[in-house]
Amino acid sequence: MPLLPWLLSIAGSVAGRVLLALGMSIVSFAGLSTLVSNFNASIQDNYNSLPATTLQLANIGGLGDFLSIITSAFVTRVSLVALKKFRLK
Repeated sequence: MPLLPWLLSIAGSVAGRVLLALGMSIVSFAGLSTLVSNFNASIQDNYNSLPATTLQLANIGGLGDFLSIITSAFVTRVSLVALKKFRLK
């Protein structure tokens, strides 16, 4: 039965690769989540420390939407780079 050892080696290899990919995903997600949370907190602190008149003009001009779009683009870009880097071959 030479087929059985070959199948076991393939299953072990695939399982090992899957577990490695899952571990890297969790670590990447945790790091990215912390980074984005700190970034958002910093932006909110600075945004809320603006004088009232400046804050009103910024809101009329759509600064909140702009910051949301930029943050979303940053997260998307980092996710795509991480996906390419940790993809199984």
